[in-house]
Amino acid sequence: MTLMRTAAELYPTQAIDFLKERLPCLIRRFGTPETAAACTTAAASAAGAASKSAAAPASGPGTASGAGVGVAAVAGGWVTVQSEAYRQFEGLVNPLDRILGGIPEPQQGNEVDVALVQNVGWLLTVLLEWRVTDPLLLYCHCLLLEGFKRFYRYFDQQLWTVLERLFTYMEYRDPALAGQVFPNASQLMKHLSPEAVQVRRRGSNSLTEICNTVPDIVVPFLGELCTRCRALMVKGEVSDSQRPMLIEMLVVVANAIADPVQRMTFVGELVADSEGYWESAATCQALASVPAFLQLFGVGVGEGGREGGAQGGLHMPQTAEEWDEAHDRTHALLGALNTFLGVTRRLKVPQQDDISSKDPTLAGIARVLICDSLSLEELVHINPFVPVWVRILPNLLALFRVLHGMWTPDVRRELLSHPHARHLLSLNDDEVLSRVKAGGARPPQATVGVGGNQYRKWPTWLNQIRQSAYQLLEKACHHKVIYYHPATLLAMRETVLGPLVWMDHRHVPWLIKNFLEPYIVNCPRPLFASHLPPIVGPFLSHMVVRCSVTWGGGGREGGPGGELEHLVEGGTVVLTEGLREGGRGGGLSVEDYETIVDKLRREVTRAFIEALQAALALRGGMIQALVESNKAVHHQQQTAKAAHVLTIGGGGGGRDGGRDVQSQQLYHSSSAGGGGEEGGGGKGGGGEGGGEAGGNGKCPPPPCTAVKEFVDALTRFLVVDSDACAVPLFLSVIGALCWQDQHSCRRAVHVAQRMLEIGGKEPKLYSAFGLELFKELVGAVLAEQAWVLGMQNDLVALATEIYRGMVIGENGTLGGGGGGEGGREGGREGGGGGPRVSPRRTALVACELPRQVLLGLPGLTPAIVGEMEERMLRTHQSKEQREFLKETLKIVVETRGGGKKEGRGGGKEGGGRKKCESTPVGKEESILRGGATGREGGRGGGGGGGGEGGAGGGRGRSGSMEMSELQAKLIRRGQALQAQREEVELCAASVANLFGE
Repeated sequence: MTLMRTAAELYPTQAIDFLKERLPCLIRRFGTPETAAACTTAAASAAGAASKSAAAPASGPGTASGAGVGVAAVAGGWVTVQSEAYRQFEGLVNPLDRILGGIPEPQQGNEVDVALVQNVGWLLTVLLEWRVTDPLLLYCHCLLLEGFKRFYRYFDQQLWTVLERLFTYMEYRDPALAGQVFPNASQLMKHLSPEAVQVRRRGSNSLTEICNTVPDIVVPFLGELCTRCRALMVKGEVSDSQRPMLIEMLVVVANAIADPVQRMTFVGELVADSEGYWESAATCQALASVPAFLQLFGVGVGEGGREGGAQGGLHMPQTAEEWDEAHDRTHALLGALNTFLGVTRRLKVPQQDDISSKDPTLAGIARVLICDSLSLEELVHINPFVPVWVRILPNLLALFRVLHGMWTPDVRRELLSHPHARHLLSLNDDEVLSRVKAGGARPPQATVGVGGNQYRKWPTWLNQIRQSAYQLLEKACHHKVIYYHPATLLAMRETVLGPLVWMDHRHVPWLIKNFLEPYIVNCPRPLFASHLPPIVGPFLSHMVVRCSVTWGGGGREGGPGGELEHLVEGGTVVLTEGLREGGRGGGLSVEDYETIVDKLRREVTRAFIEALQAALALRGGMIQALVESNKAVHHQQQTAKAAHVLTIGGGGGGRDGGRDVQSQQLYHSSSAGGGGEEGGGGKGGGGEGGGEAGGNGKCPPPPCTAVKEFVDALTRFLVVDSDACAVPLFLSVIGALCWQDQHSCRRAVHVAQRMLEIGGKEPKLYSAFGLELFKELVGAVLAEQAWVLGMQNDLVALATEIYRGMVIGENGTLGGGGGGEGGREGGREGGGGGPRVSPRRTALVACELPRQVLLGLPGLTPAIVGEMEERMLRTHQSKEQREFLKETLKIVVETRGGGKKEGRGGGKEGGGRKKCESTPVGKEESILRGGATGREGGRGGGGGGGGEGGAGGGRGRSGSMEMSELQAKLIRRGQALQAQREEVELCAASVANLFGE
């Protein structure tokens, strides 16, 4: 197909001639039901004769069974997927789409292009004159009409005919259902054949695709489109999956409306029905409390109330009518959410990511959204959906209150005690299978009557509502309205942070990705101090507690984590009856159950660490904006440089006036500002060009600098300015060292490196970096846990950066002209030649805390640490300095193991024997074992035996006791920080004392 598209680009006329020959031929041959049926009958007869003569009948399409289907289909006037008519038309769809998509854009006035457009119009006329009634051929007809989407801008008179035809296909029914009346769309969809449902979906998809391609051409028909869409919804002909697509199609067309007032009015009218349902008294009542919300699912409180017991306290749906009513109520709520979500997805409004846009107007608005504080009235002029946001946000936050309130202890206990209501809190079948089976393939299930698998539908309905609500909250962050609405800050603290401690692991990643991450990166710069600490601080503190409990198991004991028992295994895992019997959890084997629990804790931990990366511009939209900003700045600098080169070259007729272009392009400031006299008139030009290149003359500042300023301000606020955010951020990085997931640990090291770049020189953070973080990094390296062995070098590199920055001093400030790359660079900058000598460097001690941490380790004396520092001072190379710290830590391992004396005499053979005997195949080996230390390397090549002797002591003591103590400290500190969440200002947090001890 790629070859066909290329051929259409090179030979468009011949490609169109192929379509002119092929399409009419197929329509003449299969265009009427009679001809299609005749071909199908002949094929079925031939297949039947072949099956009778075959010795062993086959089971695939085209055999006796396929022939029987074909004959039955012909008798009813249907075309099957085995029919030649369907195969021929379906085989033409992709070639037509590739050919029409690959033809170059026609040029006005070009005779060849004019003839080409006329031929395409003739093909479209032939296709519209084809009257087809078979559902499979209707499906092909939709695809063929969609293939002309690029050329509808040249056939606006035929465009409405195409749209009318597609609207007709969206109402297609089987002949047997013609004239029947159904109460709603869901009942109608149950009676439609799969072929009819396919035609309806294809019609809506093709309609949306055409409007997405040429929205400006469809704008004149916007009124008729709205009338037809409303008529379909009123008649109940649109399914739940088609409704959002129709709404999105209308929004895409509305984006082409030039008048902002008219556009805002149209958007308001588009969501008027959904907004009316959302603000109705029935919806407000359903979102007022958890019991009222559960009534949407058919779960009611019986006469006994909450004290009525497991069986008498709750009423379950019993009949098919009750289940249909529950389905309609929940999907009405879901339909309103999806309508709002579809509009916000497709509505084209300026957003923060547009800061790197090439459109200066759009980039200017994005700059205002990032850097300025706005009011709701000012935001309305930028975003036409803001008035709708103001009206729907209160009930959206109320929905979060009841969704999260289902996990509070009282409600959880009552639901779990009921044999059927417990499914409201369980994983659905797809969630279970996706974590147990590779690929998550779902086995075929027979339809079970009422009381069978009906209760297992509840988790799916709840997941759909929860996911749509979270995504809508994410759009509110992107549109900035959540920061300027007066009541949202306190409401979010109540509805999001309040029940967060009771939520299951499986819902937290959704909340992190759809709320926490966009809430941080989209907050306007003037609102950092007022909006980030009240939300981000408690959220991060809770995540420290959650991850520490689930990895350390602190909730099992009666200690500080005893009340968090539900977080040890991730919350409620009520499993379904369709899996293997005899296992834990009512249907799963113990191995599968443990697999699910492990995957849940890893998902929540990784989502949390990735959110920290996004907040510090290590991934996500901000890093992409920075890349685009750097490209724009580089492009402007190159443009200014080229303009200055031309200015120098045209300055006069002197000796260097434009003679050597390459030498002019080298551009040094001396030649730019002082080459005027020899250039014979180039003095003024040279000075002006130098001013432009330096940014001090007429050249405007580089574009998109607001992105870098915003990122710098945000990251500095999170790490330095706000203790309420910085304390849990440090605790998160420290905790990731003992959470047994290498993926999260490795990314947490990247976060710590970024934090060190931001605040490593701040005196208020010396204790956090030099004492707490450095101590835990060294402890993690010495512990030699399985999840750390593959990344010990990363931990040592980060510890070396901390030690060098605080005790040794940065390389650039400690002398120049030394050996290695740094010495060469210093020689160039100083302009000096002659022999290179090692610099005489002295340590610039800013903080002695890292040195005190090393001196507190067994086996390290001031002389050993001083020797390591002297060796670090002799080099600029980070890799060599890292090796010096690594060799020093090897002494600690030898001392702990008690085998240092034996190891010195072992030589190379001892090291080799240790590696062969104690390192399993495919396992990582610790970098602190199997090699000579820096102090002992020259005394006999030993050290390997010392590593062998200390294999048990170092791992056992640090790996169990110290890691458990660290997790317990993290839980205590996280709970203490969360206890302050009722106050807007979290005064209890201080980076000078991370653990509050």
